[in-house]
Amino acid sequence: MEWQVEWFANNTGTTIGTLAAGKRDEGWNYAVLNRDKAGDFQVYKLGVDAFSLDDARSEFMCEMAAAETRQAGNWNVVGLPPLSGGKQTPHRLEL
Repeated sequence: MEWQVEWFANNTGTTIGTLAAGKRDEGWNYAVLNRDKAGDFQVYKLGVDAFSLDDARSEFMCEMAAAETRQAGNWNVVGLPPLSGGKQTPHRLEL
């Protein structure tokens, strides 16, 4: 990832991610991270070489939702409360 242009987080801060421009002609990339049982962020999904920012954002939002669903399932297994629901909050860098 060359230049991060948007950041996202769910309401509880357990799933975060970023959209970024790739180097030269590599296209658009994204990273989704969620917290492990110890509370540390771990990579959930990396996406690379999307044709456009809109394409990367669409795939990214689906992966954010999947990460939240997975995280909620993991937390329920160990008896912790599930996520409160997930509207991703965007943070955009204006170029």
